[in-house]
Formats: sequence, structure tokens, C-alpha cells
Amino acid sequence: MMVAAGWPALIALLLVVQTTLADYQSGLDAYNNGDYDSALSEWTAVAAAPPDNISPATMAETNYAIGMLYWLGQGVQVDYSEASQWMHKAAELGHAGAQGKVGYLYSEGITVAQNRQIAFEWFSKAAKQGDIDAQYNLGIYYLNGWGAPPDKTMAAQYMAAAAARGDTDAEAALAGLLPQLNPSTPDAVAGADPVILPTSWILEQNPNQYTIQVIGLRSIGGLENLVRGYADMAPFAFYVQQKSNLPLYLLVQGAYPDLASARAAKDKFPPAIQNPEEVWIRKFKQVQALIQPSAAQ
Repeated sequence: MMVAAGWPALIALLLVVQTTLADYQSGLDAYNNGDYDSALSEWTAVAAAPPDNISPATMAETNYAIGMLYWLGQGVQVDYSEASQWMHKAAELGHAGAQGKVGYLYSEGITVAQNRQIAFEWFSKAAKQGDIDAQYNLGIYYLNGWGAPPDKTMAAQYMAAAAARGDTDAEAALAGLLPQLNPSTPDAVAGADPVILPTSWILEQNPNQYTIQVIGLRSIGGLENLVRGYADMAPFAFYVQQKSNLPLYLLVQGAYPDLASARAAKDKFPPAIQNPEEVWIRKFKQVQALIQPSAAQ
């Protein structure tokens, strides 16, 4: 049996990669157990590994994790200068949370010269990946015209995205912003904004086909601004359910003939509207039954 030249070296490389990944997990285990010293030690070893021996995603997560230890003062003194260095490394590797943190540093002038244009760019990168804090901050930037011309529509879109994921400050800001845009009622939306179709469209669909349930917000205006700029993803439609004695407006997207095509669309869902992991596929008959219980019969 012949062994290809370089085979032992390949085995050694694989062992190094596996060990590096294991060390990252060891650091995470230590962190979850409150052992921040060990977490820092494990993660620092991972960060020092040759770049070719570790995936960019793992390196980004490691740099971010170390940065957060210094940011929060876990096992070390709070040190924003040290945190900034690690956050910048992670941000350059595409880590959304780190990008949002770097945006905050430039926004406030912490460890770097205050520069709202640069902050806006980092917030934009993070928000487009679905980072909730960056979505809120980007909404504030658009509202005040920091780093870009004032744009209440874009401000509302990003506030709605953050509010949809539970940011109460974004929800409050959105509630104050929406009246400055288009007044919203269910009837007005169906007529004024053709991107979001009325509930009747849902009832007209083939019960055995599929749709993607996206998000629920307390106002139609919030849904409008969330999908603004995504006309290529039409059709969108809404229906209303009561939650905590208040109306909840739920957004669905698309009509898909089979489960495979619905799953493919779900995987490509824009994080600025909703995290793809937080949307789910439903048969139209399930949604129709919620709208009209008799539809389930």
C-alpha cells in the first residue's frame, strides 16, 4: 500500500486544527463556568495560532470573546484600549457583534478619535448581519443625520428590525417615529403600500402550498418600514392576532409550491428584516386556520 508524500504532515496539520478548535471550546466551557482566567488563557492560545490552522469564523469569535472579557472586566480590569484592539481584529474578520462594538467606540470617541462617519459604516455592516444593537444605533444615526443624510424612513426600518427582536428602546423610538411617516391602519396599508397585501390574499392561496412567517409587530407601520426597499421579495401580506389583549400584526412572505423551495428562500432571508433562524415555514392552511378557524375543517 502506497502512502502519498506529505501524508504525515497532513495528519499533523489536522491534529493542530482539531486541538485549536478544542481549545476554543475549552475556553467557552471555562467561561460558562465563571472561570474567566482559564477562558482568557485558552482563547489567547487560539488567537496566537497560525492563521492557516484555524477558520476565519473561529478566529473572529475568539477575538471577540477576548475583547468582551476586557470590555466587561471579566477576570481582568476593564480595559477599553485592550478591548478595542481585539474588537477591531474580530470586526475585520466579519464578526457582527464586534463590528457593532467598533461602531460604538467611534461613535463615542472611546480609545479612538470620535468619527461618526466611520461609526456609521461599522454600524451598517453589523446591522446588515442582524446585530440588534447596531440596528438600533443605525436607526438613531439615520434619524439624526449622523454619517449620512437624515432619513426617517431608513431610521424606522432599522428601529423596526431591532424592535422585532425585543429591543424595547427601539420599539419606543419607533412608536414616536411612525406618526411622522405614513399614518397606518390595516385598510390604509393595503391600499397605500402594494408591497404588503391584505389578509384576503392569504385566504386565497392554495392551502397546501407554503409561506414564510416572518415577524409580528404592534403596528402595520412597523411592518411597512421593515420591508421598505425589499420589493423584490414580494409578495408580503399580513394578518392580525390578539396577544395580551392587543393586536399583533404578523407578516408573511411568499407563496412556495413545495417545502424545498420555501427552505431555500428561508436560508437567504435578509437579516435586516429578520434573522433567518427566527423565521419559520408554514403551510397556508395553518395560517388560514388562524385567520378563519373554519378553514381548518
